[in-house]
Amino acid sequence: MKLFRNLFLAVILTLAFVVSANATTRTLQLNTAAAKLPVTYTEAPQVIKIVRIVDFSKITTTQTATTTTLIARIPAGLVVMAVGADVQTVAGAACTAKVGDWTVPAIAADTGLWESTAVDDDGYFTSLDINALGGSCSFNGTTTPAYGLGKYYSAQTDLYLVTSASTHVAKIKFTITCFKGY
Repeated sequence: MKLFRNLFLAVILTLAFVVSANATTRTLQLNTAAAKLPVTYTEAPQVIKIVRIVDFSKITTTQTATTTTLIARIPAGLVVMAVGADVQTVAGAACTAKVGDWTVPAIAADTGLWESTAVDDDGYFTSLDINALGGSCSFNGTTTPAYGLGKYYSAQTDLYLVTSASTHVAKIKFTITCFKGY
């Protein structure tokens, strides 16, 4: 019986540490010979990591200031908690970048061309230095940048990188940490 009690306490303590704002509460019924023991616990949402390497040395189109590059397409129903950026190869000259979300491209009625518009083009990073090696994370517990606390996407959207100068050799690894909203 002491072993069961210790195991039961270990399970309760473990379950007590699983916390999330968008969690689902569930109740288990543990039946023993002596009594029925209801246990309520919180189920954490599924964490999803999207990893994308943007290597400007392999992009064949002409690069200029304000080059806009797709980082990732975010499916509907995800909460993006943080965008991590690890500059693995520097740009070679002063260059910063904004990272934010854009509408999914659609054919514009007036031009017949595929167009995407910025929702908040610097929502995750306002001035990411891509001429310095190292990592940065958008999550900072504040609303500066706008999505410093994360963002829920009810519709599919794109994350883009917009550079301030030509970036002929920069290589950046992006890790986007999301969880499925309920």
